[in-house]
Amino acid sequence: MYRPEFLKALGALLLSIAVSLWPASDGAAHPVKPLPPASQGASGTVQEADFPARIAGMARAGTQRYDVSGLGYSVRYVSADKLSWADIYIYDKGLDFGSSALPGRLDNEMKSSLGDVKMLVERGLYRNASFGPISRDGKFANIRITADINARRMASFLAIAIHRAKFVKVRLSTPDGPKSLSLQTSFLNALSRELGM
Repeated sequence: MYRPEFLKALGALLLSIAVSLWPASDGAAHPVKPLPPASQGASGTVQEADFPARIAGMARAGTQRYDVSGLGYSVRYVSADKLSWADIYIYDKGLDFGSSALPGRLDNEMKSSLGDVKMLVERGLYRNASFGPISRDGKFANIRITADINARRMASFLAIAIHRAKFVKVRLSTPDGPKSLSLQTSFLNALSRELGM
């Protein structure tokens, strides 16, 4: 059974995911407070310092720390035209990442994250949503979701991997079109190189 504090924090994480999917009123991402060094993780884990100023042509726009143990932090990247953005979440939920648990953990986390997206559909934040198949690309399990968000047809990609005993979840949203898949692929490939995945 989960503690009430964990459930509150999980609710805050879900809200932050919803907010990250919703562009700012001026279309720009706004920086948030950087992580203090003490929360950046131990040696051998994915640290905030591992994230460069740019990934696949998108600029780093800020970092958000979640104050409950196990929920980690996120790093946002935005395109120059402010129409595309990617949020990278690094967290462990306090789970054991022993090698025998990895496949099940990844599958369960993908199902949980898809449930979060479907909740956004139910609340009307995503309209006319369609979900592609779940596929594997390198270490990432990923899915393409298209939906009307703020009266614009968007391609929203959800990709999750396990790296250095942490979940690495990417939510990338971009206007739907012929270049959306190439942006997702180049972003995940560049991120994998940066993190040594």
